Amino acid sequence: MLSRTWQAYSALVSAHQHQVIDKLLFGSDFPYTSATECIESLYSINQIAQGTNLPVIPREALRGIVERDALGLLGL
Repeated sequence: MLSRTWQAYSALVSAHQHQVIDKLLFGSDFPYTSATECIESLYSINQIAQGTNLPVIPREALRGIVERDALGLLGL
């Protein structure tokens, strides 16, 4: 679960707009929250923009963060 939803949303929008969102890697807040809860929070981040003119982050970009091979990219 994201404790600072607005900050996370703003950072993701900025990363998307600057075309660097593909550089982000997924990390959970384990042991405080489960990976599943963090993934659900990430996928629902665009809810903050519902009913407004705020930009949204494409679902594919969010999916890339979750499914990217972080260990391989880090050489582990």
